[in-house]
Amino acid sequence: MKPVETDFKIKSFKVAYDDKGIYIGFDILDDKLQFSGESQFWTGDGFEVYFTPATTENYAFPIVRQDYDDTAQLYITPSYFHVETSRTSLYLQEKAEEAFSYKCWQTEEGYAGKLFISFEVCGELKQVAEEGGVASFSFVFADWETGDDRLQVSNTAHNVETNKGIPVYMGKIKFVKE
Repeated sequence: MKPVETDFKIKSFKVAYDDKGIYIGFDILDDKLQFSGESQFWTGDGFEVYFTPATTENYAFPIVRQDYDDTAQLYITPSYFHVETSRTSLYLQEKAEEAFSYKCWQTEEGYAGKLFISFEVCGELKQVAEEGGVASFSFVFADWETGDDRLQVSNTAHNVETNKGIPVYMGKIKFVKE
């Protein structure tokens, strides 16, 4: 059987941390870039991340964000960095410029980017990391082709659209102390 040719691929994706914060980097192959405007970010290509120190809660981010300051939904494209207010704690909405730094750019084959989440601002995540604990992270790469043709690649189990913002179903990161 001949492998299926694709126009979308995660070339690289890395997550690391140190005493300053969490570093995320990605390089995406996509021959048809379609970035939407920020007001409709979910209808275009981009990198989305949900995170929270909550791990067992079976309710969605609009509620989780009320209980945990370090809860956010972020969307990154070469055109903008979006903090989704309906799923991000009021604390991180107010501290977004201090909490996050990012860069995203188009490449010859698609787009690439990096995100930094500061432990100076995100104290709950810092505590989890210092204790060698676990936090919930959903990483989602969206490829929008035409109409309703959207592919989501994620570390969160199917149905990604439903599960990416419910801690008990989200992917987990274990912070390993060296």
